[in-house]
Amino acid sequence: MPQHEHHADPAPSPVLGHLLNPIDSVRFLGMGSANPHWRVEAGGETYVWRQFGPEHASPGADHAREARILAAIAHHPWAPVLLAHCPRHGMLFREAPGQHPQAASLSQRQRIALLKTITECWSTTIDEPPRDYVTLVEAYAHRAPPSGQRDELVIALIEACTAWPSEAFRLTHHDLHAGNLLLAEDRWTLIDWEYAALGNPWFDAVALDKMLDLTPAEKSLLVPMLDGAANPERWTAMAQWRSQLNQLWSLARCRQSE
Repeated sequence: MPQHEHHADPAPSPVLGHLLNPIDSVRFLGMGSANPHWRVEAGGETYVWRQFGPEHASPGADHAREARILAAIAHHPWAPVLLAHCPRHGMLFREAPGQHPQAASLSQRQRIALLKTITECWSTTIDEPPRDYVTLVEAYAHRAPPSGQRDELVIALIEACTAWPSEAFRLTHHDLHAGNLLLAEDRWTLIDWEYAALGNPWFDAVALDKMLDLTPAEKSLLVPMLDGAANPERWTAMAQWRSQLNQLWSLARCRQSE
């Protein structure tokens, strides 16, 4: 019979031992899109160590900005507790309560609680320059291999985002999905803020709609925070923009990992 090769779990950076000493146990949790995570127990407390993966695997991420934003939102119950930021290595968090949600099993109360959490996030003031989406698109295009698909995506993305009023920008997570959410009863925690910025909140709104298939009543809770949200065509257009940007991001990521 063929022998199956066993791959041991990766080991975290030695810098973790300087942050927590002695460490009682370390358990590998898995990979995000680029960053490996470990659950760490030390001194009767539980932590999560998120190690930075290679830069090419997460184009557009900004860990220095992430650390600044996490410091600015630290007083909110939906924010993860950042204990240490080690540039070029990773971030140490206190373990947040809860589990990743299953959208189909959420109660109406939990759904409304998530929408209220997101609008509270959007209402949070941060001292950061607004996201320049044109520059972001151009950066992704520069990383992606030349192709007709890339060029079409760039034209469509830039044509749409140049008209966005930056004065309507809000604190935007930019990577909302079940894997970046934790739910404990009715309490939500938003994790992995490496793409967060002062940006277009529509990006989060259409991500929520994709995940939850929002009802008209649920969308109405977001309307006061979104430019033109009463128009159904706006939801369609922004969902398309987000999908196109994700396609370009994937092209940029694949090229750099070759």
